[in-house]
Amino acid sequence: MKAVKNIRKISCILAALIVIGWGSNCFGEIPIYRLYNNVAKVHLYSADSNEKAVLAATPDWSYECVAWQGYESDTGQYPVYRLYSPTLGKHLFTIDENEKNVLDSGSNWRYEMIAFYANVNPVAGDIPIYRLYNDSIKQHLFTADENEKNTLADAGTWKYEGIAYYTMPASCQSIDFRNIVAFGDSLSDHHGLESYLGLFNPVTNPNGVLPSWTNGDVWLDYLAETRNAVLDNNAIAGAMTAGHESGDIQALSDSGQLPPLGLVGQINLYIAQSPSFNSTDTLFTIMIGGNDLLEYGRGESSATTPAELITNAIDNILNSIGALAAEGALNFLVINLPDIGKTPAYNTMPAETILAASTLASSFNTALAYGLNEFHKAYPAINLSTFDLFSFLNEMIANGTFTDSTGTYLVLDAQGSPTGATNEPAEDHLFWDSIHPTTRVHAILADEVNNEVLDSACMQ
Repeated sequence: MKAVKNIRKISCILAALIVIGWGSNCFGEIPIYRLYNNVAKVHLYSADSNEKAVLAATPDWSYECVAWQGYESDTGQYPVYRLYSPTLGKHLFTIDENEKNVLDSGSNWRYEMIAFYANVNPVAGDIPIYRLYNDSIKQHLFTADENEKNTLADAGTWKYEGIAYYTMPASCQSIDFRNIVAFGDSLSDHHGLESYLGLFNPVTNPNGVLPSWTNGDVWLDYLAETRNAVLDNNAIAGAMTAGHESGDIQALSDSGQLPPLGLVGQINLYIAQSPSFNSTDTLFTIMIGGNDLLEYGRGESSATTPAELITNAIDNILNSIGALAAEGALNFLVINLPDIGKTPAYNTMPAETILAASTLASSFNTALAYGLNEFHKAYPAINLSTFDLFSFLNEMIANGTFTDSTGTYLVLDAQGSPTGATNEPAEDHLFWDSIHPTTRVHAILADEVNNEVLDSACMQ
C-alpha cells in the first residue's frame, strides 16, 4: 500500500449509505444475554454486550447465560419489541406489534427499542422461546429451556402463556475448520507476491519483494496454527478488489506474463485449478479493499466519486463470494477495513485529512455490511461471519495495548521508505511501517478472530 497524497478530496458519503450493525459473530445472529436482578427479582434479556457487562459489574445484577441467539436484522423475521414499565420496574419483550402499540399508548409502559428479530413460525434450526407470567410479582419470564418452562408452570406460581417466538438456540456446534483458504492483499499476504517476483535482493533481484509486510507471520499463519488447519493463502500484496495497485505489475498481468492478481483474479485462478475441498470444514476468508481506497486517494482510480469507487469494490467482493459459493464453498469470514486515518501514513496530517481518510474507510465498511446483508438474504444457506477490524484497531489504540501506537517499528525516510534501521523493541509498536501492523498485532487479531468469531459464534 502506498500513502495517499490527495485524500482531502474524498467527501463524506456516510449519510448516503444504509447503516446496519456489524459484529464479530455469525452473520445475522447475535447472542441474547440473560441477567437477573437479585433485588428486584426480575430478568433482563439484552443483545447489547456493553449493557450486559455494565449491569453484571454492579452488585444488584448477575449474568446468567446466553439465553438464545436472536436474528440481528430483518432477513424475513419480525422485530421483537422491548418495552419498559417505570411503575413496575420491569421489561417486556413481544413480537406482537399490536400488543406493543396498546401498551405503549398507555401510561404504564413505554416502548424502548427493537431488541432483536425472530420468527413467528419456525424455520429450520429454530427453537421455541416460551413465555410465562407470574401475577404475584407482575413479571414475565422468557426461556428456551422446556424443562424450566414445565417446572415453573407445574409449580402453579407461573402461568404458561404460550410460545413467544422462534429463534436460534444459544449453543450451536462449533465447526472444526481443518482447512483455511484465504484471499486478500498485503494485510494477509505471506509469500504470495514473492512467489511471482522472487525475494527482494538489492543486487540480484531489485524488483523482488518481501515475504510478508510485517516483521514475521501474518494473522492467517497464527490462526491456522491455533486451529491446526491447513492454510492455502492466495493473498497478494498490492491487490485491489480487481487489478493491482502497481502499474508495472498490472502491465505484466495485462500482457499475460502474470495472472490477474486482484481479488477477482485470485478467486478466478483458484476456481480454474478445480480445487477439491470439503465444504463443511473449509473456511474461506476475504480481507480486501484498502488498495482501492488508496489508489483513489492518489488520483489513480478510474472511479470519479467515492460512491462509484465503493460500489464497484463491493460488487467485486460480493461477486467473488458468489463465485466461490457456486463451487460449493459454504463457510465465509469477511473482514472489513481498518481505520486508515489512524495509521502513521495519515495520523500526523491535518485534521481534515485524517477525518477524510477515516470517513472513506468507514463508508466502505458500511456499504460492505449492507451488501453482505443483502447477499445473505439471497443465499441464506451460506454461513457468513464478519470481523470488525476498524473497531479492533481503534480499541487497541484507545486501550494503550502498545507503547507506541502512532509511530513505526521501521525507521522511514521522508518519502516513507525504510532506511534499514529499526525502533526497538518491535513488541512495543503497533505499526511495522506507515500502513501495516507488526506481527504482534497479527497474533492478537488471530486470537480475536478465533475466540470471538470461530469458537464463540454459531456458524449457522
